[in-house]
Parts: sequence; C-alpha cells; structure tokens
Amino acid sequence: MTYVRQPDGLISLKTVFSARDGQTGEFDEAYTPVLPAAYWSWKASRLGRDDFAEAGTAGMWTAQKWFFDGTINQKSASHVPESHRLRMIYTWLGDNAFQREFEVYQNGVWSTTTSSLCKRASP
Repeated sequence: MTYVRQPDGLISLKTVFSARDGQTGEFDEAYTPVLPAAYWSWKASRLGRDDFAEAGTAGMWTAQKWFFDGTINQKSASHVPESHRLRMIYTWLGDNAFQREFEVYQNGVWSTTTSSLCKRASP
C-alpha cells in the first residue's frame, strides 16, 4: 500500500496484493476532502475489473476510529451484479501506524471481510 498526499489535499492510494487463495491484483483509491462541508469522499476501483467499485463518505478524522459508510458493487460468481453496504474503518495506532478494516452488511450483521496493518516506511 502506497499513500500519496497531493498539494490540493487529495490522497491517492495504490494497493498491490497477493491473497492466500492465489488471487493477485491492484486497487486504486482516491480520498477527496470536500470543503466547506467538512467530510471526505472515497472511491476505489480494481485494475482490470470494470465490474468492481467501492465508494463512501466519512466525516473528518477526529477520533481513534474513522468510519467510511458506502457501498461495494461487483459481479457475483454467477456474474450477476450485486451491491452491498460497506464500511471501511481506519483505527489510529500511533504516529506511524494504523489498522484498516472492511466490513460488509449482510443478513442484518456487519462482518469483517479484510483487515490490514499499515506502518510508515522508514526513509
């Protein structure tokens, strides 16, 4: 995961992953501050997967946890379009680390789908 903050405040994130099930891929994300409304807009796409999109919004990050509420849109295994409520949670772990979790709302329950620990790279 590589985060880059642009001069206009936009934060871009590129994630290159290799999953335990053998899947590999790349996600591109953009975090845009929306002022003066004082919230953030977030959008994510997966390289080579036009059928995949995540998006959400959050207030300003002022507490230990930062919650984005949104949706995930993708095709199911049977190629049927699906949309689910999605929550992305950043948890501050100190000046040089945070945790990021994704939860999907299905059948009345929030379930964690992925979690990652992010640490600042040493120069």
